[in-house]
Amino acid sequence: MNKNPTDLTKSRAQWRTELIAQRRAIREEARLIATKTISATLSEVIQQRLASVKTIGAYLPHRGEVDLRGWMAIVDFQQVAALALPVVVEAAMPLQFARFRIGDALVKGIHGIDIPYKREWVIPDVLLLPCVGFTRSRLRLGYGGGYYDRTLASMQPKPLTVGIAFASQECSINAQEHDVVMDLIITEEFVL
Repeated sequence: MNKNPTDLTKSRAQWRTELIAQRRAIREEARLIATKTISATLSEVIQQRLASVKTIGAYLPHRGEVDLRGWMAIVDFQQVAALALPVVVEAAMPLQFARFRIGDALVKGIHGIDIPYKREWVIPDVLLLPCVGFTRSRLRLGYGGGYYDRTLASMQPKPLTVGIAFASQECSINAQEHDVVMDLIITEEFVL
């Protein structure tokens, strides 16, 4: 658990180091319970907007992120919406999203993150963003590469943005000019 999420003396780099280590240290049983709760809340959010949801930009877990693969399998099986995964096509450029079905072949992309082997580019209208950290004002702390910030700045219309995190990843960071406020942050304990 984050002992002092309101500590403004820490840099973003310090928060990243602390929160990634903390996230990786979550016990498996606690992780599974939290993921089940987050998935149920996410399903409610999608159900409320089902008429406008065609494609959901999701992610595959990396470095202890909330693992939504079970939730994605249900979405895929029930054909609730198409799924897509982010792909870094070029460094320091916006992400692109490749259509993804459970069972599709994957390859390692830039930064060692799995991406679809075959790529059919799509534009998500809902975007699930894994968080290294988040604030009460729905700012997202990522890994520092700026990929999602550049992507969201380039998307018109802007998709519904949903930060996904464990509650213990709450932190305090000041907004920077390029930061995009999430529409929602979903944790196992609360929704912002």
